[in-house]
Amino acid sequence: MEIIKRTRKRYLVTIESKIHTIVIVVIAYDDEDMSRILRNQYGRLLVDDNGNRIAQVTFTVTELGKYVAKGDSD
Repeated sequence: MEIIKRTRKRYLVTIESKIHTIVIVVIAYDDEDMSRILRNQYGRLLVDDNGNRIAQVTFTVTELGKYVAKGDSD
């Protein structure tokens, strides 16, 4: 049995465009996971129909508690 310790992080994300500014909180394991969540949930705010970036994304990170996953090692 393999024990995997993963630490989740709280990302305070600011999405700024010419029209408006949105501040959201994303809980993710790493920067890549946070980026995936942003693209899936807020992609229409980040790029226009032509694929051009229309918003600037900034974030700060806070580490949360540890999550322990137990699984079989194959």
